[in-house]
Amino acid sequence: MNGNDLYIANSNAGTIVKVDISGTLPTNTTAEVVNGLASPYSLLLHGNDIYIPEFNGNKISKADISATLPTTAAQVVTADEPFYLLANGD
Repeated sequence: MNGNDLYIANSNAGTIVKVDISGTLPTNTTAEVVNGLASPYSLLLHGNDIYIPEFNGNKISKADISATLPTTAAQVVTADEPFYLLANGD
């Protein structure tokens, strides 16, 4: 969650989407935030950065969600099938 935006990893499509949940009944309308990912399974939001473990890509990527067109940059390559992330401080 970031404000009213819920970010969702879509593993099959290789995308991260967001849904504005501020309405009484949020619609199914989603906005694609990042695409071209290799099986994202979970997300970690830290400030404006979203960290994405790419299970089939064997890496952890990062994207700035405040950017108009967020792009990913690999942060850790050769992570063996990363699945979940946990932040510990900064």
